Amino acid sequence: KAVDPEDTETLADLVVAAVQAANENAQALQQEKLGPLAQGLGGGGSIPGLPF
Repeated sequence: KAVDPEDTETLADLVVAAVQAANENAQALQQEKLGPLAQGLGGGGSIPGLPF
Protein backbone atom coordinates (compact mmCIF):
# COMPACT_ATOMS: atom_id res chain seq x y z
CA LYS A 1 0.00 0.00 0.00
CA ALA A 2 1.24 3.44 -0.86
CA VAL A 3 -1.01 5.22 1.64
CA ASP A 4 -1.85 4.35 5.22
CA PRO A 5 -5.66 4.62 5.37
CA GLU A 6 -5.30 5.76 8.98
CA ASP A 7 -3.01 8.67 8.04
CA THR A 8 -4.44 10.40 4.98
CA GLU A 9 -3.91 13.80 6.64
CA THR A 10 -0.13 13.47 6.26
CA LEU A 11 -0.56 12.64 2.58
CA ALA A 12 -2.81 15.67 2.13
CA ASP A 13 -0.22 17.87 3.84
CA LEU A 14 2.51 16.53 1.54
CA VAL A 15 0.40 17.18 -1.55
CA VAL A 16 -0.37 20.75 -0.45
CA ALA A 17 3.32 21.39 0.28
CA ALA A 18 4.32 19.99 -3.12
CA VAL A 19 1.78 22.15 -4.95
CA GLN A 20 2.92 25.26 -3.06
CA ALA A 21 6.58 24.52 -3.85
CA ALA A 22 5.76 23.95 -7.52
CA ASN A 23 3.85 27.23 -7.64
CA GLU A 24 6.76 29.11 -6.03
CA ASN A 25 9.19 27.54 -8.50
CA ALA A 26 6.93 28.41 -11.43
CA GLN A 27 6.65 32.02 -10.26
CA ALA A 28 10.43 32.28 -9.85
CA LEU A 29 10.98 30.86 -13.34
CA GLN A 30 8.33 33.18 -14.75
CA GLN A 31 10.01 36.18 -13.15
CA GLU A 32 13.39 35.06 -14.47
CA LYS A 33 12.16 34.54 -18.02
CA LEU A 34 9.44 37.17 -18.35
CA GLY A 35 10.54 39.79 -15.82
CA PRO A 36 12.15 42.17 -18.32
CA LEU A 37 9.23 41.77 -20.74
CA ALA A 38 6.54 42.11 -18.09
CA GLN A 39 7.86 45.46 -16.87
CA GLY A 40 6.49 47.14 -19.97
CA LEU A 41 3.00 45.70 -19.50
CA GLY A 42 2.11 47.77 -16.45
CA GLY A 43 0.15 46.67 -13.41
CA GLY A 44 -3.43 45.63 -12.85
CA GLY A 45 -3.39 42.51 -14.95
CA SER A 46 -6.33 40.18 -14.58
CA ILE A 47 -4.46 36.89 -14.88
CA PRO A 48 -4.43 35.13 -11.48
CA GLY A 49 -0.99 34.23 -10.19
CA LEU A 50 0.87 36.67 -12.41
CA PRO A 51 2.53 39.60 -10.63
CA PHE A 52 1.84 42.10 -13.41
